[in-house]
Order: sequence, then structure tokens, then C-alpha cells
Amino acid sequence: MKRIAVYGGCCSRDAFGFDNSYSVVNYIARTSVVSMFSPPPKESFDYSLVSSPFQKRMVQADVTKTAKDSLFRSLSDNILIMDFLVERLDLIETPSGGILTRTTELAKINKIKKIPTRRTIRRFSDEKKELFKIAWNEFFAKAQQLGVVDNIVINKLFLTDRIHGGGVFEEKDKRFAAEVNDLLVFIYRVIEKDISYKQFIEYPDSVLMANPNHRWGLSPYHFVDEFYKFQLDKLSSFYK
Repeated sequence: MKRIAVYGGCCSRDAFGFDNSYSVVNYIARTSVVSMFSPPPKESFDYSLVSSPFQKRMVQADVTKTAKDSLFRSLSDNILIMDFLVERLDLIETPSGGILTRTTELAKINKIKKIPTRRTIRRFSDEKKELFKIAWNEFFAKAQQLGVVDNIVINKLFLTDRIHGGGVFEEKDKRFAAEVNDLLVFIYRVIEKDISYKQFIEYPDSVLMANPNHRWGLSPYHFVDEFYKFQLDKLSSFYK
């Protein structure tokens, strides 16, 4: 059994539904790198407003910053695949200085019971990019200190504007995908100065195509099955 930890979202996690030779030992989702490496807020939160146990755990990990320790524990003796689609979300700064990822689940809490908010850090802003660089540098320095850099695999994906079998996304979806891809280009440039190109999974255009029958619905980042199979094929080389 090949042990793997996942930081990111369904683009990385869903591949392991195609191959039962992998054991996913940890899955950290819905927390920005910026949030992960910021101090926890002093404000209290009512997690009972999130009904899904998985979503509740993810919100708690984002708020309390336990995701960071969990990530490094996983890295100590496992391959870790990372994608950065979560950076498409805004961040919230609380009055105490804590930074949170503005996920759908956090927004749900905010709608029912207002979260104290000093300001919103917009997803595509220059400030967000600078904060990402600072947080990534902290992550990489810790990975170097622990001697686990070689365990990191970067899932270098981009959103697509193509739908398998024809059909087109709405213009607003295309514009959003283009903005996310511009942000991802920036993120990959930051990471490439530290992580060897051999530790990146890069995809041919032929598999970067949306699946209209995807289990999570049609989206620019819900890909055809060939995308996940390509990912698994490339991942296998890290276990030799």
C-alpha cells in the first residue's frame, strides 16, 4: 500500500478513487497557505452551524491553525501532493489579527452568526500575493529544517474553459477561470525557486478538460477521468 497525504482539494484527492493501492493518510482541505501560517484569531466560533463532520473539521483546522502541524506530521514519512486552488478564495482578517480562509462553510457561519471582521483580503490582490510568498517561505523553511523537501509533489494544474463532448462555460466562469490561472502562474513561479521541476506534475492540454458528468458537478476544475489517471501515473514514479 502506497501512503499519500493530500493538501488541496478534489483535483488532488479524487484521483485515489481510481486506484486502491494508495492509502490517503491525511487530507487537508479548504485552508489557504496564508491562513495556515498566520496566528489563530482570539474570537470564538460556533462550529455547530456546519452540519458536515468533514467540513466542520476543515473549518476548525483553518481557524485554530492545527492544519500546519498536521501537514508536517504527514510529511515526515509520507509523500505529500499539494495543489493551490484554495487560493482562489478571499481571506478574512478578524479584529484580533487572525486570518481565515473565506470558504463556503465559513460564509455559512457568518450569515447566521456574524464573524467579527476587520477587513477582507481579496483573492487576486497584490496583498494576497505578497502574503502567499511570506507564508510559502515559512512553509519551505520548515520543510528544509525537517529534511522532508523531497517528499513534496506539486500538482501543477490549471482551470479549463473546455467541456468534454462540447458545450461552453458561461462568460463569467471563463473570466473567473482566467483570473485563477493568472494567480496560479504567480504561485508556481514562487514555488519553482524552491522545489525541483522533477517534483511537479504537469498536464497535457488533452486531459485538462471539464467532465460534464463529474460526481461534484460541472466546473472548470472538475476534470475528465483521464486527468486523474495521468496524475496517478506520474505519482507512481515517486514510490520507486
